[in-house]
Amino acid sequence: MGPPSRTARRGVLLSNPIPVLQPHHSPFSGSFGTVFAGTRRKDGRPVAIKVIPRAALASPTAAVEARTEAEALALCAGDGVVALLDWGEDARSAFFVLERCAGGELFDVIADGGPLPEPDAAAAFAAALRAVARCHQLGVVHRDIKPENFLLAWPVGGEGGGGGGGGASPAAPPTPPTPFPPRLVAPALRLTDFGLATYAPGPADPPLAELVGSTPYVAPEVLRRAYSTPADIWACGVVLYITLSGLPPFWGRDDRAVMDAILAGAIDVSSPPWDAVSAGAKDLVLKLLDRDPATRPTAADALAHPWVVGHHPHPARAGGGEAGAPAAACAAAAPPPSPGATPPALDPVVLTRVAGFGAANALRRATLLHAAGRLPPTRTAGLRKLFAALDADGDGRVSPAELVAGLARAGGLRAGDEAGRAAAEAAAAEAVCAAAYNGGEAGGGGDSPSSATSTTTCGLSAGAFVAAAAEPGALTADDELALTFAAFDADGSGRLCPGEVAAALASMGLGSGRLDEAAALVAAGDQNDDGQLGWEEFRDLVRQHGRARGGRG
Repeated sequence: MGPPSRTARRGVLLSNPIPVLQPHHSPFSGSFGTVFAGTRRKDGRPVAIKVIPRAALASPTAAVEARTEAEALALCAGDGVVALLDWGEDARSAFFVLERCAGGELFDVIADGGPLPEPDAAAAFAAALRAVARCHQLGVVHRDIKPENFLLAWPVGGEGGGGGGGGASPAAPPTPPTPFPPRLVAPALRLTDFGLATYAPGPADPPLAELVGSTPYVAPEVLRRAYSTPADIWACGVVLYITLSGLPPFWGRDDRAVMDAILAGAIDVSSPPWDAVSAGAKDLVLKLLDRDPATRPTAADALAHPWVVGHHPHPARAGGGEAGAPAAACAAAAPPPSPGATPPALDPVVLTRVAGFGAANALRRATLLHAAGRLPPTRTAGLRKLFAALDADGDGRVSPAELVAGLARAGGLRAGDEAGRAAAEAAAAEAVCAAAYNGGEAGGGGDSPSSATSTTTCGLSAGAFVAAAAEPGALTADDELALTFAAFDADGSGRLCPGEVAAALASMGLGSGRLDEAAALVAAGDQNDDGQLGWEEFRDLVRQHGRARGGRG
């Protein structure tokens, strides 16, 4: 099977065109397709191209899985998750264009160099867990967390091996220039391979029941066919066990024997090399491998564990505890955090984006609303499913309380941290109400982005939620901004006058069309004092995250 053809056309599977690419290098096979290393013609960016032949998509189930993979990648990309740059299909195949990760797999780092030193293991674990937590907060369960699916995004031609994306990495050069320095693993980690990903069930939905994943990493509840996001946290525990010891926690002659070992739950933290591992590290491993998903730590809990905090960023290595000590004894022996140390940040992704939308200048909000309305279904499906999961009362709006409840379900809040929850509730109230008020006064309940919300309900409709919670960079890229600018430029002059800005804001439900407000907004971005916004002035003003002069608009 060859690389994708130079041109792609819209189709029923992914419905999105792809830029012209130049594939090169030898392909390697992943579990659901083949990945080529290539170069994007328009800017020379190294990319990885995952190709799935149409024959593999013949069944309705396979087509749904491929579509879900595209949706999940589009939704979660960024901040530790491999970037999906584009996707499309031609007569022979469907394909994803991904960030190229040139450093190989985390698995190879461990296999080649042995267990990581605890400071490096803690940093790598925190980075991996933040990526997983990002997926959970956006309503996605990865279902295949393992060291092979954490790639190292090292520059092509830099230290380390050759790389790819989307599920595996091409073979490294026979003799890499230098070993990959362990201290550089954490910032380079990228979670990839969303081929088994699905959407997390909402509070009123039944749990997931499909038996999928890589056997050594599946949680007991997956084997019992009733699971959700905590199954990924268990898999993170298995990854941490391997990172610290170089060995898997569950052994067996075949998959059935490994499953039996997982259900039995015996976890060895006493045999070598665990006698050289600190008590704090053992405690965290045992907590993550709690067989009860209800008492398993959340992502926020794990990131606040003393062992992680104590190694942030890289304080002295903690001493080893008594081999084989139970979890409670290990917790008591865990080293205290270094003075001034704080848990690695866990960004409440949706809350942060909604707050940014509410605080933005009026032209940026109008642009986000307009761009969100153009997004193809594959780009918005994940956010709309997340909206449905958050909208617990089914009233068609996400309230501050529902947003915080969703954050807690996704592991974004520490269990029992009432102060943290109160702070999140206050932040959500401010963010949602600001987004609702500044997102438009067209009350309605419609699903178009311009029907944002009224100030009295303080909740976001589905359309406004998509605009507020979408990845901002995707909506403000040059090509997207050019389309919005052309739509707002009613007379085609190549410049936006106050009247056109006022009309654009009104069309998005962001004002009454008052010229004085629009003129003040134009003045905020007018760099040559001609009373209008040219393309570059429009682009710069839209990319300002703070409030510009001109008020709410």
